[in-house]
Amino acid sequence: MSIVVRMVDQDNNNSSSKTFFQASESVKNGIPLTIKLPPIKAEAGLLGECMRELYRRREFTDAQILCEEKSFSAHCAVLAAESEVFKDELLSGAAGGGAREIRLTDISNPEAVGFMLDYMYGLDEGSWQAYNPRTQEINKDVLRLAQRFRLPGLTDRA
Repeated sequence: MSIVVRMVDQDNNNSSSKTFFQASESVKNGIPLTIKLPPIKAEAGLLGECMRELYRRREFTDAQILCEEKSFSAHCAVLAAESEVFKDELLSGAAGGGAREIRLTDISNPEAVGFMLDYMYGLDEGSWQAYNPRTQEINKDVLRLAQRFRLPGLTDRA
């Protein structure tokens, strides 16, 4: 006798079967058991919140973004996940044995880099409604960063 459990969602989608108990080969028919489960909720928000907290505390950072005289600490995993351009630059820097450091020579306002990182980490989304850079030059630098690193959501917010 065997018991075959088939798990499906409430709409009978994504069915999969697994035999959990096998008694003997002489019994030809199994006992079917179908269990309907609610949709699985992803816990992606939990990981994102943990990364935001590490960023706020500047803990376990492994990349530096340099702009003018200011250095910003970040996590390679977040930068690479948010931007293919960052991913490629970080990989090419690591392949050469260099530090994971990105110099932004075309950006003159470090505040713009802070806005970009806050966007990439999903920090203070409510504050973006009140987004008001001190100067138009900062806003232009935010737009340059959004274009360079292919961050369309940042362009929309700037």
